[in-house]
Amino acid sequence: MKKTFFTFYFLLIAVICTAQTYSFTYQGQSRNYIVHLPTGFTQGQHLPLVFNFHGYTSNASQQESYTQFDAVADTAKFIVVYPNGISNAWNAGIGLDPTIDDVGFVSVLIDTLHKNFGIDLCRVYATGFSNGGFLCHRLACELSDRFAAIASVSGTIGTSTSTFICNPSRIVPVMHIHGTSDATVSYTGTTYATSVDSTIHFWVDRDICPATADSTNLPNTNTSDGSTVTKFHYGLCQDSSEVILLKIYGGSHSWPGAIGLSGTNMDIKASGVIWTFFRNHHLPCAITSIDNLASNEEPVTILQNPINEKLTFKINSSRISQVTMYTILGSKIFETKNMNGFDKSIYEINSSDFPNGTYLLNIKTDNRYYNYKIIKL
Repeated sequence: MKKTFFTFYFLLIAVICTAQTYSFTYQGQSRNYIVHLPTGFTQGQHLPLVFNFHGYTSNASQQESYTQFDAVADTAKFIVVYPNGISNAWNAGIGLDPTIDDVGFVSVLIDTLHKNFGIDLCRVYATGFSNGGFLCHRLACELSDRFAAIASVSGTIGTSTSTFICNPSRIVPVMHIHGTSDATVSYTGTTYATSVDSTIHFWVDRDICPATADSTNLPNTNTSDGSTVTKFHYGLCQDSSEVILLKIYGGSHSWPGAIGLSGTNMDIKASGVIWTFFRNHHLPCAITSIDNLASNEEPVTILQNPINEKLTFKINSSRISQVTMYTILGSKIFETKNMNGFDKSIYEINSSDFPNGTYLLNIKTDNRYYNYKIIKL
């Protein structure tokens, strides 16, 4: 992934109820996004975050209105962010402008939202429609350490393998919703997208799930929409993961429960169903901040920060089992395992070859994770 220098600046563009539009510069381009804070939000709550990505030719505002996710967020108390893609599109592995680093943009946006709203980094999720759904699958492939779960509507895994290769570093819970009569992203696959069945089987294999799903026909509460829903549940998988397919028989290229498009299934409301799925999953960490903890709680003490040639820290606990470092884009650059009983009081990591920038030092003990933000100058 291309490494870039970037600067942040924020601009309030509009206020619509509890939603505001912000922007920052990434790779020399202004990237903007809408943030919806749930009713009654106050700083310090460390709420979950849901990304909601629009489809091709659409935009963040239209996605916000179309999916009605804000109402779910107000009730369940989480933050929703609606980013805008460059030229109303996402580089999601389907052949649309491979020069745009949307994966990097999203990773930086996670850190930006944490800085400004104190989001819970253990409970970050991605959902999206069509091209935005494709992006969700790509994020599960390339930022699996940052997303607790993903849910795609009408967007499978892209087949432009020259653009990206799916190799997640952890098990990712996945929900997929798709209509069998989708004329835009065919259920059986296209020249740029895998079929729904292939997509599901990919994640079932990756997550080490049961090969056979439990199937349930959901109630046909709206007999005039011309479609029905069957739920296929693969689980439990490794690490308490699961893969769920909601197959909309007769469903079109649309967001179930939304108003405005013909062929939309109205037996379920996708936004509520997706959140119900998300809330059962979180990353394997126990804190919500990337800032240093109070000294009396720390398993290590960082002796110098920012760093240059080496990162040096004092070990305060014999229960440390693993030390890992990540770039700000979520790539693992250092890992040491089996540190139980490690008796050195000082530990050093050679950082001379690390590019200048921001890193995350992750310390795992026998019962929780601790995270420290490290600056390399």
